[in-house]
Amino acid sequence: MESCRFEGDDLETTQHFGLYLKQELVGIISLFKKSNSDIPVKNQYQIRGMAALENHRKKDFGKELLLYSEKQCKNQNMDLIWFNPRIEASDFYQKNGKSKNKNSI
Repeated sequence: MESCRFEGDDLETTQHFGLYLKQELVGIISLFKKSNSDIPVKNQYQIRGMAALENHRKKDFGKELLLYSEKQCKNQNMDLIWFNPRIEASDFYQKNGKSKNKNSI
């Protein structure tokens, strides 16, 4: 998960969430306050990083992180979460009810 470090990680507006299993960090998701000019919504956040330890993939931890981060964003009056997933991750987001527009999901 060290490869999931991004410029802006330490900004006050950046949100980081982690999933622990028996005190081991097994998954993370990071959201950055960033607008997508293709989407006419004010208060937007972008998922810039999401990862799970290899031996903990395919266990719905990604789904749980996604649901939790969405709930937290709603509680903080954020209007939209958007992302540009890697091609191999697109199916994950679509299976979890995310819709695709021309440049992002």
